[in-house]
Amino acid sequence: MKIELSSQSNEKIRVQHKILHSVELNKSIGIIFSTSTIREKSKIERKVQLNTSLHFSLLEFFSSSNNKV
Repeated sequence: MKIELSSQSNEKIRVQHKILHSVELNKSIGIIFSTSTIREKSKIERKVQLNTSLHFSLLEFFSSSNNKV
């Protein structure tokens, strides 16, 4: 009976260790993802800024060309 109890408690400890390990892994993966999303976000923001400036310069060009005609 004591042997069974000790093996059960060892199994519980193993399971707890696995859970803790997976939690730590998830934390580190979460940190990696959050930093990569920040980088992606800044890239996207830069693209949007470029597109809007291009859009406005095209609008200015067409409005000025229409005025000339």
